[in-house]
Amino acid sequence: MTTPIDDYNSISPRVNGEFLQNFNGRFVLLPCEIKYFEPDIKSVEVVASDAIAITLITSATKFVEVLGQVDVQPEPSSELVLHATRITNMGNNLDLALVQQVIVLIHDSRFADPVFGIEH
Repeated sequence: MTTPIDDYNSISPRVNGEFLQNFNGRFVLLPCEIKYFEPDIKSVEVVASDAIAITLITSATKFVEVLGQVDVQPEPSSELVLHATRITNMGNNLDLALVQQVIVLIHDSRFADPVFGIEH
């Protein structure tokens, strides 16, 4: 089930933590597992398919896919932040290793631009 937070209707690339920093200021899809929740500040820490931690500004459940705008924080923190626009529940049993393989394939230079329209 999708929970709309803000209206956004465009195509966004599916990414992992490694590719997230290449899309600063753009909207992306991030499949992930929620690891830590801070209800007082309405943020959650998630782990992408490549085991990189990202902070989301929202609340959710176990495995989710987040549509959000990338906000790479400046040095020295370089924290990866995603401002969530839409969260899709991916259930309680998601194979993140398989998700990682698919994302790496999507971003492979042979397919990224001609098939998926991803420019780095």
